[in-house]
Formats: sequence, structure tokens, C-alpha cells
Amino acid sequence: MALVPQEEQVSRPLCGHWTLKDLLGHIADWEQIGVDGLRHMAAGQPPQVEHIQDIEAWNQAHVQAHRDDPWEQIWDHVRRSRQALRDLVERMTEADLARSFPIPWLRDGSAYGWVSVFFVHDREHARDLHSACLNLP
Repeated sequence: MALVPQEEQVSRPLCGHWTLKDLLGHIADWEQIGVDGLRHMAAGQPPQVEHIQDIEAWNQAHVQAHRDDPWEQIWDHVRRSRQALRDLVERMTEADLARSFPIPWLRDGSAYGWVSVFFVHDREHARDLHSACLNLP
């Protein structure tokens, strides 16, 4: 993030047509799904989250919904969703994290697997962002 000049964080396309602000909003929206599902898992229930049929359409709709949000609001969304995810993981026991549940998009999985999806997602976008930043003038 620090490689993107502050004045370009909301205007310069870095990942396709997405700006840094778009990308961060996208990550926070997905992490919010992670938090919602993990709350259920922490309570001993399967994650009760929206089953998204068309992920690309969902992504585009959410980016568009945040298009006019100020940077500060997006950054706050990122920080709050990330902190909520951390807090939930810290409160769960190893047994809670290992318990298997039916999971949307998969047949079944554990909270460990659920959380790892969001870390992998972050890393994928971090690589994209890094590559884009290497090509900045």
C-alpha cells in the first residue's frame, strides 16, 4: 500500500479497473462474510452466510456500492473487519477451530479452513498489488 502515492489511492487503477480503495473495500467485504461465518462456527453452528452463485458479479456489485465512499470509511471498514476476525480466532479453542461443518462453496470444513481462505485471498491481492506497484511510473 505504501508504494501507491496517497493522491492516487482512490483514482489509479491497480488491479484491472480497481483502485487501491476499491481493492481494500473488496477485501473488507469478504472478511465481513468471514467474520459472520466464524461467529456462527464459534457458537457451534455451521456458517450461515449468503451462498454466492456468481462471485464476479458479487465482487463488482460490492465495489460499485462503495465507489463513492470516502477513503476513511473504507479504511475503517478494513480495520474493523480485520480486528473482528482476529478477536474471534483468539477466543476460539483449538477444538472450536478444528470442528467440521457444512460450508457454503464446499462440502464441509473447519474454522481453520474457513479462516485460511481469507488469508489466502489477502495474499493473492497483495501479490497483484505488488506487481502493479512495480509498474508504477
